[in-house]
Amino acid sequence: MSSASTPTAPGPAPDTALTTFLTAHRLAEPGEAGEWAWMRFASRHRPDSVPELLAHDPEAGLFAMAYLPPERYPVRKAQLLYGEVRVATAAAVGELLGSLHAASAGDAALAARFATDDNFHALRIEPHLLETAAAHPALRPVLQDLADRTARTRPALVHGDVSPENILVGPAAPVLLDAECAWYPAESAESDGALPPVPEGPAGPRQERRMRSEDREDGSPRTEDTGDRRMRRVVTGHDQEQRADSSGLAELIEPDGMHATPTVDYGIVLQGEILLELDDGHRTRLSAGDIVIQNGTRHAWRNHSGRPVTMAFVLIGAEPGA
Repeated sequence: MSSASTPTAPGPAPDTALTTFLTAHRLAEPGEAGEWAWMRFASRHRPDSVPELLAHDPEAGLFAMAYLPPERYPVRKAQLLYGEVRVATAAAVGELLGSLHAASAGDAALAARFATDDNFHALRIEPHLLETAAAHPALRPVLQDLADRTARTRPALVHGDVSPENILVGPAAPVLLDAECAWYPAESAESDGALPPVPEGPAGPRQERRMRSEDREDGSPRTEDTGDRRMRRVVTGHDQEQRADSSGLAELIEPDGMHATPTVDYGIVLQGEILLELDDGHRTRLSAGDIVIQNGTRHAWRNHSGRPVTMAFVLIGAEPGA
């Protein structure tokens, strides 16, 4: 038998485009990779919500995490595909994100470490919003506005890709994966981060949560008893049932709807459109997909759209003045 080897043609050159992109956007480079840094941050505040971190090679830009068996940590996307929809899981994810955002809010060191504006724009804003706007000109103003507001809203460190395929439903808490888009939006001279005020719409019927209401001539809200006890309870805000449901909070709501709580509030507009009014008169219109984080701000919610609004809230206790 001949020991000579048969010559073979050289294989195709490896495609380095992905490596070049990852390096250019600080996703794979010597030092502490962005995803590893986000995992370390999350593990300090919510250790049950990220895999155990085992090893990190900063020179190679690699790290290792503990394996989580799928029978104990099913992927959220798989559950949804099989029709398994659990409100408790969605609420747990919202609570987790709210706590991580609150832990990072105002942290200058985190803001400097995760100043990945170019990366977030390239992976999130451009492909999902701007490309869609280019393909659907009728939607361009709405999508462009959403892209602009996302870029200039700078409350906290965000994961950047909390989609069902990156959520494991753990026995103790949701577990988040794939934080390569982690981002703490940078300050800029062009914007102070506040959403622009909008003119208030014409007075008329409005709905807030499960109530129907309209303005008096002096601008204060006037409620109407709809005959539904659940609606009446939300309208008044001070009956015995609501006090039991939200002890310590219902009593803080003033007659005109203004209120302030000793909490960091994380609010998500799920459906509809609503105005957020601050006690200095500033009003901001919010629509589905918008997120607001408030730190003990005195405010009220005003619905002038004539349609129901659905919002999800996470309130995290905080020390007043802290």
